[in-house]
Order: sequence, then C-alpha cells, then structure tokens
Amino acid sequence: MFVLKFVTFFKKVVAFLRQHWLVPVLLVWSFVMYVFLRRDTKDVQEALEISKNNYKKQIDIINKIHEEEVLRKEKNLKRYNEIIELIDEEYRRKEIALDRKKKNRVKRLIEDYSDDPQSLTKILEVMYGIEYVEIVNENTDNNSNS
Repeated sequence: MFVLKFVTFFKKVVAFLRQHWLVPVLLVWSFVMYVFLRRDTKDVQEALEISKNNYKKQIDIINKIHEEEVLRKEKNLKRYNEIIELIDEEYRRKEIALDRKKKNRVKRLIEDYSDDPQSLTKILEVMYGIEYVEIVNENTDNNSNS
C-alpha cells in the first residue's frame, strides 16, 4: 500500500513538473548561483572598501591642494597690494619733486625774462604747451572807439 501511494505521488509530481518545469529549474539555478556567487561577494566588498578609501584619500589631497592654492593666492594678493602702495608712494614723491622742479624752472624763467614778456610766453608755449591768449577788455575797446 505504501508503494502504491508512492507511485501515485510520483506520477502526480511528474505531471506537475511537465506542466510547470520552469519553476524547479529556476529554483535550482538560483541555488547554484547563490552558492557560487556567495564566495565572490567578499572579494567585491573588499574591492569596494579599497575604492572608497582611495576616493577619500584623493578628496583629502584635493582639499589640501585647494587650501594651499587659496593661501598662495592671498599671499600674492597681499604682496601685490604692498607693491602697489610702494609704487603709489614713489609716484607721489616724484610728482611732488617734479612739481617743485617745474615751479622753480618757471620761476627762474620769469626772473630771467622779466624784461621781455613776449619771449617768456614763447618759451612757455614751447616747453609746457601753454598757449598764450591775449584778453581783450571790451570796456577798453568801446572807450577807445568813442
């Protein structure tokens, strides 16, 4: 009786497998893949950890380089401002000295040519680009015409 029940059960299983053969095949395939791939997961996790560590190191190096670049840029900007201040100061000193020299030169010319104003105007026109314009007083012209 046991044998009869076993044979009947076996026939039902075979009939089920003929109809739904894909289900057991997928179960067996999944089990086989699980067994084989389970070993590789550790290697993949180790590779992932190594990759993460390398990424963090690279980010740290990039951040350090950026900080150094910012410091170098600030230092150069400070140096630039100091140089500009020195140049401005030197320019102001030279400008003052040139103004004094020009004033002294004009003073000497005026003293030298005090007797000859026309020669003085010609010299000033040539040296400094000053154009002499004679101012005519309208009241003087009207009085002389009357």
